[in-house]
Amino acid sequence: MMKKTKKYAWAVALLMVLALAFFGCGDDDPAPSGTNTNTGGNGNGGNGGNGGNGGSGYPVVVFDLSEFLEEYDGEVWDADGDYDDLELLKRSGGGTVTITDGTAAVSGRTNDWDTFALILAEDDGDKAGLNLDVAGYKFKIEVTGTTVPAAKMKISATENNWPTVGTADDVSAGAEFNLETEIPAGYYTSGTGGVQNAIRIQNEGGTVGDFTITSLTITNLGPR
Repeated sequence: MMKKTKKYAWAVALLMVLALAFFGCGDDDPAPSGTNTNTGGNGNGGNGGNGGNGGSGYPVVVFDLSEFLEEYDGEVWDADGDYDDLELLKRSGGGTVTITDGTAAVSGRTNDWDTFALILAEDDGDKAGLNLDVAGYKFKIEVTGTTVPAAKMKISATENNWPTVGTADDVSAGAEFNLETEIPAGYYTSGTGGVQNAIRIQNEGGTVGDFTITSLTITNLGPR
């Protein structure tokens, strides 16, 4: 009887070892670097650093405008004060922004820069923004939306002669636009002086018309 008991004890111990080896002790991969690790909500921080893909953690979406806008559904922003509590956004020029089901409709514009801007790095000490380390990591911006025909849409810098970031999309043949580009490593110091810390979606070349941003995501592709 004693021999059988010992035999069964060894069998149970072996099964326990095999179970530990199979299931492991969880995923200890570190969160991707180069982004703010806040998780949105009340306008504070992006969705950076959370989640991962395999051992490297890249690529990972660090900001999704539609998710960010969910808690502001139905709001209308048409004054500077409307942006006071939005840590990631600031007003650019004039116009009105209406939030509906995660989309942002920009109307009442008289200038091509009348829209809102997404803050990528600290903004004059007032807003932390997404705090993206564009010098150390590659970030891709993807934007989709609709606009009036015969418009050309672009991702634009907000300072230093307002250079286009990436390539503008000419939507003269239709009303949908699709923009995609990587943020340059030297973006924060580009231009003729000052600090470049934000981007905005706008018309190019003085064209003015209403448009709606249906999606905007920023993806961390990994270290440069």
